[in-house]
Amino acid sequence: MEIIPDKVFISLFSKIPEGKEKYIPITGDESLYEKLLTIGYYPMYVEDKNDAEKYTKMVYDGLSNGDNVRDFIFLPLMLEKSVSKEMASSFNDLSLRYDKQAYKLLPKGFNVAAIKNNAVLERCMNEYIEKAERANEPKNTELELVSLSTIEAKKVEWIDRPYLPRGKIVLMAADPGTGKTYVSCKICSCISTGSPMPWEQTEDPFIEYEPGNVIYLTAEDGLADTIRPRFDECGADVEKIFVVAPTAEDRLCIDDDRLVPMIEKVNPRLVVIDPLQGFLNPDVDMNSMNNIRAAMHKIEAWAEKYNFTALIVCHLNKGNGMALQRINGSTDIVAVARSVLLMGKTESGQLFMAHEKSSLSEKGYTVLFDITPDRGGITFKGFSTLNYDDYNQIRQKANRTKPRVEEAEDFLQEQMKEGYAKANKLLELAKDNGISEASLNRAKRELGIISKRYGRRSESDCFWAYPNYEVPENAIKKSEAKQISLRDTNEMKSIRKI
Repeated sequence: MEIIPDKVFISLFSKIPEGKEKYIPITGDESLYEKLLTIGYYPMYVEDKNDAEKYTKMVYDGLSNGDNVRDFIFLPLMLEKSVSKEMASSFNDLSLRYDKQAYKLLPKGFNVAAIKNNAVLERCMNEYIEKAERANEPKNTELELVSLSTIEAKKVEWIDRPYLPRGKIVLMAADPGTGKTYVSCKICSCISTGSPMPWEQTEDPFIEYEPGNVIYLTAEDGLADTIRPRFDECGADVEKIFVVAPTAEDRLCIDDDRLVPMIEKVNPRLVVIDPLQGFLNPDVDMNSMNNIRAAMHKIEAWAEKYNFTALIVCHLNKGNGMALQRINGSTDIVAVARSVLLMGKTESGQLFMAHEKSSLSEKGYTVLFDITPDRGGITFKGFSTLNYDDYNQIRQKANRTKPRVEEAEDFLQEQMKEGYAKANKLLELAKDNGISEASLNRAKRELGIISKRYGRRSESDCFWAYPNYEVPENAIKKSEAKQISLRDTNEMKSIRKI
């Protein structure tokens, strides 16, 4: 591991404001330990797991005896990874037990063994110093009442009314395969070129259609093979689309202060975070209200301060509840958003984007669209007054009332896209999908599908195939074997023996 110059820490520790309460640094660097002693600190030198256990107990005992210790500054830079992990766990427990703070002097989500940049460490230490300074500041406990007349009214600004308010968080949640990447890329593209959204029928006089910059952060799709082609298909001005360089080693989180200089430099009209799960600190529990609110607080404040829309993409879970209840994570994710967009498919397969929450305006109509890579990425197909739950209920009702044979026909057409499929595999999958053998065979006859057996009876493979369609040799165990026909009357009996 590369040795971090201890002068970096000495200079930084000297900036920590003095107070009546003590700070305890924990380090694995002996020279740093000695130098910290010289400037008035009483650090712990941790070399192995035994030390970790010993010093943890010592601190517990010390605190229980009434020592006035304020915070712990955890410096796991020279520790083995296992020791570092154990110490972190111990002092996190300590923090909870005694209402102290065990600060880890590392960037969020950063690998201890990968530290090479002193600037990163300095940034982390400065963050700690700021926290210490704020803690020492006298708190103003008095509340002041002011007349509402002193508060100047402000109109809401829009990128796209009523779907995308400026200076706010907008949530976009989607089922798989409903075009969220295309839609988010199209929105970015329209902003980059100063164009109305595909669903805008007339230009809104309250919206300025001027080209603007966009920051696009993605943790799921490749920049070169997915994102750049999508933007090209959507007609974006890619000079105005900014992404984090692919060479970046540090993980970026939604509350990462490194976003601020990026925002100040680019002055974006829109910041896309896709998906939320990919930009949360590993310590953040998405199902914890307090955790998720704290994680989103900074991006919420930055959006308001710099007047950009934060478009945060989330996944939907596989539940059958109401629309907003299906968004992964705590309900606080929905609560913090001023606008919520949900994407899905109708019973007929039509893609849609429903406006499920609007805190600053009336809800917009549900947008119907198609994905058309050769025609601008997205083609507007009209509006609907139905919302996500309406379409979900229609789909569920259709599935309940759909004739079993028709359902079996859809199943066979889906499974036999290549023109053939193994019979025993089809029967197995049909059973898993609640389709009986009788319904499957009737659907087979309705579609004109025939059975073909290849090989000797003891080693044969039975396939279902469309008429005049030959099963390729590479799909057959014994390709040289002679084809054997099945009699319709004994077909199911033979198949069951496979």
